[in-house]
Amino acid sequence: MKQFIAAILLSLAAISLHAQPRKFKLKPLTGYYLDDRIELKEGLNFMVISNRKDFIKHFGLMNRPDTPNFDYHHVIVIALPPTKEQYFLRFEPEAAKAGNFIEVYCDIKHEKHKITYYDHPIVTAIIPRYFSVRKVNFYDKATKKLLESVEIRR
Repeated sequence: MKQFIAAILLSLAAISLHAQPRKFKLKPLTGYYLDDRIELKEGLNFMVISNRKDFIKHFGLMNRPDTPNFDYHHVIVIALPPTKEQYFLRFEPEAAKAGNFIEVYCDIKHEKHKITYYDHPIVTAIIPRYFSVRKVNFYDKATKKLLESVEIRR
């Protein structure tokens, strides 16, 4: 009987350990800008790009060494429409896979003063492709508040 209870406890411990979030590093992409034809809603726009066709639609055809391989990765994006206000967008360097979603933490700073030109605030990064992951949740770093949940389109 003691062995039976011990076996059950060990199996439950294994299940709870498996359910813990697994951290991984984001790979930032720099120098990527959205095509001007991409329509953005007012405020923050969160995207997950999962295939080369959508990537070309959003960023244009390119053959850079850091171009993502969509067999293994997704590209995550936060963008704003052109603005004369100062924004600083950044992803935290670590994210986590938790069950069927990925948690990404964002650092978004907005300074109310006007600038003299139109800025196109954007931040991009690569995350790994997991078979079981169906969405990416973007959280505010400071408040831990969910900003948006984006379904991954295959």
